[in-house]
Amino acid sequence: MNYTIGKKTTPPEERELSEKTLAVAVSETEIQFGEVIEITEKETPGVLQNISMLSTTTQTSEPEAPDFAGVQFTNPQNGYYNMRLVSQIKTLNYQSLGYEIHSKYGNDAPVSQILFSKTAYTSLNAGGTTLYPSEGFDYFVVNVIENIPENTIASFIIKPFAITLEGQCLYGNTKTFSSKNAQMIDYVAFEAPAPGLKTIKQCRIRKEMSMDDSAILKDSSGTNVKLNVGDTVPLLSPTTISANGRVWYRILYNGMMLYVTADDESFKEVYVSAPQVPTGRDIIANPGVGSNIKIRSTPTEVNGNIIAQVAHGTNLTLTCSSPQNQTWYAVYVQLSNGTYSYGWSSGEYLGNYIEYGTLVDVDKLTVRSGAGTGNASLGTIYKGTTVEVLEKNCATGSGYTWHKILYNGSVGYVVAGNNTPNFTFETRWVALVTPTSSNPTYSVSSNGVEMLKKLEGFSATAYIASPSESLYTIGYGHVITDGTTSVTINGKTYSTLTEELATILLQQDLNNTFMPRFNSFLQTNNIVLNQSQYDACIMDCYQKGQNIWTNQVRLIAKFILAKQYFDNYDKVLTAFLDGTTNTGLINRRTKEAKLFVYNTYS
Repeated sequence: MNYTIGKKTTPPEERELSEKTLAVAVSETEIQFGEVIEITEKETPGVLQNISMLSTTTQTSEPEAPDFAGVQFTNPQNGYYNMRLVSQIKTLNYQSLGYEIHSKYGNDAPVSQILFSKTAYTSLNAGGTTLYPSEGFDYFVVNVIENIPENTIASFIIKPFAITLEGQCLYGNTKTFSSKNAQMIDYVAFEAPAPGLKTIKQCRIRKEMSMDDSAILKDSSGTNVKLNVGDTVPLLSPTTISANGRVWYRILYNGMMLYVTADDESFKEVYVSAPQVPTGRDIIANPGVGSNIKIRSTPTEVNGNIIAQVAHGTNLTLTCSSPQNQTWYAVYVQLSNGTYSYGWSSGEYLGNYIEYGTLVDVDKLTVRSGAGTGNASLGTIYKGTTVEVLEKNCATGSGYTWHKILYNGSVGYVVAGNNTPNFTFETRWVALVTPTSSNPTYSVSSNGVEMLKKLEGFSATAYIASPSESLYTIGYGHVITDGTTSVTINGKTYSTLTEELATILLQQDLNNTFMPRFNSFLQTNNIVLNQSQYDACIMDCYQKGQNIWTNQVRLIAKFILAKQYFDNYDKVLTAFLDGTTNTGLINRRTKEAKLFVYNTYS
């Protein structure tokens, strides 16, 4: 069966796209299709299978990728026919919608085009029957591919897309199919080119959609980077973007998402090979357990639209090792919907876990260029020196086992040890950029204070906590260090406390001693915690001692310093327990560990 498209009529209530909201067509005025396009889950002649990546049962006001619903053909005429594309959407919160289309007609070379629309319809009508969107969808978006040659196999790769109000491009699932003489046939695969730009006159590349000099991309020597005549670059957005009084292309250049002007006749659209998946350095997102880092369209926090957010521990690819605007790095990352995107992220939250070794067993050790004493000496390290370890026990030579290390920017080798190891090892988080500002100013929450009071218990008068101790304790675990049985609160001396006074004394201890020590530890080591994690650690050091963060003898200090496994309850509990066999302390440490991992204030 062939489908015939009649004359399109425009709904009287259809409105053009404003700057912020996609036009609404609330009328059921007919748009003549000639025959009905059935929205169905089975394939029929001239109808594509519903390939929605969205839920079909829930309504939403948030922008989502469009659902490709189907196609329809005209009858061939004068050797050609047309094909209409139909998508479904749930909301009108878009700048525009459309299709990225890659096509191949017979033996012709593949070509690409972008079709986009700024109009949505609530219904379509064909043959006297009104067609409504599927359940869960409210609007149709239509586009037409014209002049498809008759008696030729036409193959298509169709990617529906939507541009959000923030400028983010959302792709629906790709659909592939072939047709001949306005009928569906088996798909004939081909390699689709990616849309790109060819420079016809020299043009500067910009980090942001701005004509300010500060937005110009510069190389390592500070020279402005330019595209020369004949250069081609891939496009990362199917449509141009309007910003700051100009029109822009979003491009991929040396692994970076960048911008060039689109309104000065510097380019013509060409079709270049699809960009390869980048093979840059693997890095890890580390915003803190339970937090996300933002991937932005430009290397700035002020003007960069958020493309995506990725969770703590997500692996990313560093596509360019040189930062822009001091702290912003180009990355390539898989998003939650399974697609990949280029973007920018702050180097403060990107990095890797690095293993370090400290020389402890001998006074000094020669660093050599290879694993053997006959290799050249690169220098000497001394007892207490810490070096980055590239590989442990990686080679043998001259009767010794050797570690590979990084020494003064060069790869070197050191003897691992004879009867006893020469080194102790620890893993540290190393960010691409060391924060210039201090970490957030942490403080114990009110829930944390109340839980700590319950863990400590209240005593109105001073007492000796255990036979092994000589100092008195009063209130909520306050240790009296001057050998007396009284305390000073707000300039007054008390030998007996009320719960109110004990709470004031507790807060005084937290503010003046325990929180500053722990905050300094977090800041020095660039560690980010959420509130429950912070509260749990304060409760722990309040009992173990204020100095556990400075001498780092306790397991909990080493665990926090490693910045790993914060969501692993067993590892967290082991760190909090620190080998204790005391039943009461085990009970307390268990509550602290549950608070750390599960945000459970008991």
